[in-house]
Amino acid sequence: MDSKLPPGLLIIIFVLVSLQSYMFASPEFDYVFRYLEAEQIGAIVSEQEKKAAWKTAQLQHICESEEKMCQRNLRVEKMKSELLNLQIQLHDKTPSGGTPPDNERVRRSVIGNIYVINLDKEVINK
Repeated sequence: MDSKLPPGLLIIIFVLVSLQSYMFASPEFDYVFRYLEAEQIGAIVSEQEKKAAWKTAQLQHICESEEKMCQRNLRVEKMKSELLNLQIQLHDKTPSGGTPPDNERVRRSVIGNIYVINLDKEVINK
């Protein structure tokens, strides 16, 4: 080795390099390295758990919203069916030559039922 460094400095550099090699080869360094590696893995896992919890909450909200919408649609379909049945009853109970008081009584009965159904519909939409 052709160097212009004084021999004492070369010995110091050699000792430092040897010490550094010894440090990286020591069991303590291995423990420190494993600890740091475990901390990094733990941080990654923690972030993934947070993301999974957020996604689970979002999916739960979507499922609940879908269930509410489905129940609402079923109630609306039931009301439509009831209205159709009332229209059929009105048509069946109103003879073409019936007396006006009978027709008026049936009409009021059907209108009252439709009013109740409309009130139910307003409650459902709230």
